Amino acid sequence: MAVHEFELFHGIALTKLVRGDRPISLRMIETRPGEAWSAYTINNEVELFLKHSTKPGKLRREKGGLAWNFVVGTDQLRQIRESARPVYMALVCGDQKLKTSSMQVCLIDPDQLKQLVDLSAPSQQTVRIKFLPGKSLRVSSARVDEFIVARNRFEEWQVPGS
Repeated sequence: MAVHEFELFHGIALTKLVRGDRPISLRMIETRPGEAWSAYTINNEVELFLKHSTKPGKLRREKGGLAWNFVVGTDQLRQIRESARPVYMALVCGDQKLKTSSMQVCLIDPDQLKQLVDLSAPSQQTVRIKFLPGKSLRVSSARVDEFIVARNRFEEWQVPGS
C-alpha cells in the first residue's frame, strides 16, 4: 500500500503529540473521500487541523530564513466555523529532502486562528510561517502582520483533557 504525502507529514505532528507522558485519545475526522484528511478530535475536547507544506521559499533579507505558505480552503473554513469544539491548527513546515533541521510544527491556538483567517469568508485564505535560525516562528496572513509562536509550542502543548 502506497504512503501518501499527507500521511507522512501528519505523522510528524501526530508522533510529537502522542509521545508525551500523558495518554490522549485521537480520532481522525473524515472530511471528504479523495481529499487529504486533515481534522482530528483529541480527548473529545478539541479539534486539531493539520496542514503541511513541503515547498519552503528562501527569504531574501534574512540569511538562512525560510517561509511556507498554507492555504486554508473554503471547506476547511466551514468545518472550523461549524465545530462544536475549540479548534487548533498545526502547520507542518516540511521539506521534500526530509533530512533538514529547518522542518517545524507550528501550533496556532483558537484565538490566533480567528485572528489569522476570516472564518466567514467565501474564499480560501493563506497563512505564512517564517523560520529564522535560532528564533521563534513568525506567523502572518492578510489579516495579521505578524505574531510570534515558540518553536517548541507543539511539543509543550498541554492538550485539554489530558
